[in-house]
Amino acid sequence: MRIMAGERTLVVDIGNSATKWAVYGEPVLDAGTLPIPVARGRDTTLRPESIPGAGVHRVVLVSVVPSRTASAEDALAGAFGCPVLTVHAGLRLPFGMDYGTPDTLGADRIAAAAGAVGPAPSADDLPAIVVDAGSALTVDLVDREARYRGGAIAPGPTLLAAALRAGTAQLPEVEPWMPGSVVGRSTVDALRAGIMVGFVSAFEGIANRMRGEAGPGCRIVATGGWSSVLARETGLIDLVVPDLVLRGGAVLAGLNS
Repeated sequence: MRIMAGERTLVVDIGNSATKWAVYGEPVLDAGTLPIPVARGRDTTLRPESIPGAGVHRVVLVSVVPSRTASAEDALAGAFGCPVLTVHAGLRLPFGMDYGTPDTLGADRIAAAAGAVGPAPSADDLPAIVVDAGSALTVDLVDREARYRGGAIAPGPTLLAAALRAGTAQLPEVEPWMPGSVVGRSTVDALRAGIMVGFVSAFEGIANRMRGEAGPGCRIVATGGWSSVLARETGLIDLVVPDLVLRGGAVLAGLNS
């Protein structure tokens, strides 16, 4: 149930927009602690030769792209010569599963929740709202009894921008970023205002309602490329952890070793 001193765990996260990885080593993974990455990287494709393999004793795969999962498992097993643990809801988890359709639950949501509460959640860790603000916005709840209850999924800014462009005849493509005013003085500025203010407001509404259901003392932990924007614009997020999904993969490695 722990990563022993001197061992290293490679966690690979295949997302919709990029593949990220980190190698975790000492300190040991045990109750109340999380591993520290000793190396990390990011790419649009999985290239095992770019990952330093010395001392890797286990590999964890977090994939939300089913068409790439099997080939990634084979590539990682062949490159590092050790078993590959692919994250799914049937693993031993640091929380109970209270989700109606666990077989449809994304591996990234599972790993992010594990990273947010740690290998042995205490009263200080719970309840927790776990936010991943990337291509999609996911907002999930692990309740006071350490049960994964589920959450909400909404489009992120890039998807919102693509939908507006694809579904209209005259609206241009825009690069989303937070505008200085909600009053856009050009079509491009109006699109940015609608996309970004709408995205932030959607998160606020979901998070506040979920916090009301979770009860007092609920903390909000966030990851993903847009998490810093949400933290800055709303003041609702207690902690931003850029590698939360990868850290969660290392937690799951310790629980399932």
